[in-house]
Amino acid sequence: MEEPPGKTARPKGPAPGPAAEAAATVEPFDLAPMLAALGRRFPDVLADPHEARFQLVITCLDERGPAPSIRTARYRAGAELVYPASAIKLFVTAAALAMVSSERAAHPDLGWDSPIAACDDAGRCRPIEDPSNRLPPHAKVATVGHLVRRVHLVSDNVAYNLLYDLVGHEALHRYAWDRGLGSLRVHHRMFSWAPPRVQRTSPGFRVGVPPDALHLPKRTSALDPPPLPFETTTVGRAHIDPETKRRVAAPMDFSHKNYASLVDHHRLLLSIVRPDLRAVPALDLVETGIDEDLRARLVAAMTEDPNASPDPAYPPPHRGAAAFKPMLPGIARRLPGAPVVYTNKAGRAYGFHVENAVVRHEARTAAVTVSIYGNRDGVLNDDRYDYDRRTRPFLAAVGEAVADLCLASPPSAR
Repeated sequence: MEEPPGKTARPKGPAPGPAAEAAATVEPFDLAPMLAALGRRFPDVLADPHEARFQLVITCLDERGPAPSIRTARYRAGAELVYPASAIKLFVTAAALAMVSSERAAHPDLGWDSPIAACDDAGRCRPIEDPSNRLPPHAKVATVGHLVRRVHLVSDNVAYNLLYDLVGHEALHRYAWDRGLGSLRVHHRMFSWAPPRVQRTSPGFRVGVPPDALHLPKRTSALDPPPLPFETTTVGRAHIDPETKRRVAAPMDFSHKNYASLVDHHRLLLSIVRPDLRAVPALDLVETGIDEDLRARLVAAMTEDPNASPDPAYPPPHRGAAAFKPMLPGIARRLPGAPVVYTNKAGRAYGFHVENAVVRHEARTAAVTVSIYGNRDGVLNDDRYDYDRRTRPFLAAVGEAVADLCLASPPSAR
């Protein structure tokens, strides 16, 4: 079993942005008004936040003045296990783009549109088909950037699993741990119950166009992530076995399911969206290792409404932005018609609902990472959860509070 290393010295990144050029002040964010507002509408959550697994990390940034004002707070962050579900996909897409960035010195043509081929043990490679990619010069073939867009537009599990294999189990952890994101534990692909060795084995790949292609051999990770830092890693009172489909009268064990803390989710997303804020030491952000052209396109993929995407295309009646940006309905109620830029990666599974978002309105920005759990019957893996009754309304209410307390201008400034 290998422990993640401590935080390392972070290399210099892109030139500082506006927040780094001025002497930003960082102060505590007063959570009392937000918690009071949520408590009035969801008294059961605030009465027993442990049962609801309600945790919150928030950073509010006001850049209207000559020196940015930053307020931060955490509520119960890390108090108990929270399964991040698809929110964890951001770690994989970031690691994939950082890998492309790091290999460009030896392979200058690598980039967002590099095609991907699967290679057998004899080194024979065949392009991976992707009918959803309609853009030349690699139409109907999987490319790095197209997979990233599928992951972030509609949380595509097939695209995620392919990028996970591309990066590799050990390299993924090295990417996160070397940057001080030491809570990451990835044990499995999405919707896969294969044995651990299979989960940690990646096939061979070719990335790019020969002769300037990157060749990745078949890899089996020997890295054994350490146990989760919680007194208990079981959830619920019963569960449906994913293989036998039979009910088991015992809680579900999450000790070997994917995990990263809300704090590390928050730090990674804010580092990607606002790399200039790494110049503010109190925020403890990280050097992502992603080249600027790739970073900008990653942020765009996390921001775009899937219904507006030309490629891949998800036209209505496919679910739109609100389905994948759960605070957006609440923000829209508080700031109707206002120009809001919402960049995020949410996750939802087993009754857990996690949102990790950076939302900007004019000169104000809110970074919010929040979890909530809804499963009244206590049975997991039965696809009967309280998303409509509890988690979606709650996250929308968090959006309302964020709009009121972080994004909206005070009455005197309007």
